[in-house]
Amino acid sequence: MEEKNKLVSDVINTFEAIKEEAILRATTILPPDSTSEDLQKAIDSATSGDTIEISSDMTFTSSVAIPAEKSITIQSTLGNQWALNHTRSVTRHFIVDGTLILQNVLLDGIEKGGGIRINAEGTFNMNINTTIQNCYN
Repeated sequence: MEEKNKLVSDVINTFEAIKEEAILRATTILPPDSTSEDLQKAIDSATSGDTIEISSDMTFTSSVAIPAEKSITIQSTLGNQWALNHTRSVTRHFIVDGTLILQNVLLDGIEKGGGIRINAEGTFNMNINTTIQNCYN
């Protein structure tokens, strides 16, 4: 009986650890036709380590900031590679003071600007199926 109680206790502890990790690493899915402003709001309300999924191409009309205290993953919904298109020549897609991880997205400056500015303490990772194109100064 004691061995069974220990097994039950181990299962409960494992479940609690998994639940805590899931809480720490939440995923927000932005609806189709979201804007760079919607993405900024999602980042502002996210916790470091969270993932934000985009579910359609997105047009940036202003830069999106990744604050120093946050590590954020931005990825397309499963099986897609959505584009993050930039329409302004004087700004970047992202200004990174924390950590930005892009996964399965196309970052496109549409020959007008865009790209990523990584400040002194910032880091940027390009993961699976991520492309940066047509980004100019």
